[in-house]
Amino acid sequence: MSDCSDDSDIENVDPVPTKLIHPIHKYYRFDPNCKRSKCLTDGCAASVAGKNVTNLVNHLKQKAGVHFRLQHYAEYLQRKKVFDEEIEKRNSQVAKAVKRKKDQLDSQAAKQTKITDVSILFVITALQNFIASY
Repeated sequence: MSDCSDDSDIENVDPVPTKLIHPIHKYYRFDPNCKRSKCLTDGCAASVAGKNVTNLVNHLKQKAGVHFRLQHYAEYLQRKKVFDEEIEKRNSQVAKAVKRKKDQLDSQAAKQTKITDVSILFVITALQNFIASY
């Protein structure tokens, strides 16, 4: 088993513009060797199993009675609010794009139906004229 105390292999989770990273990851560094997240708040040497968001939030919240943890938790809540707003904004943009595409497809389908109706009418008229000519 690898040594979890060596910080050289610990990955820092930095926000990437195209991908939203949950704000709780600002307070932890994940060690892939041990599969544990080390708490980065002042005075805490704890590590949490995995990098599950709920476990990380719970760890930060449980220790919130201590003054510096309370500040970190309040800061996290502000970051979470901004994160949730960005998710909502992106979901709204996706919903609008889907509606535009659906409207475009409906319009194309309506045009195709109209062309089909005209084509059928033409064929029926031609057949009636053909039959009438006999």
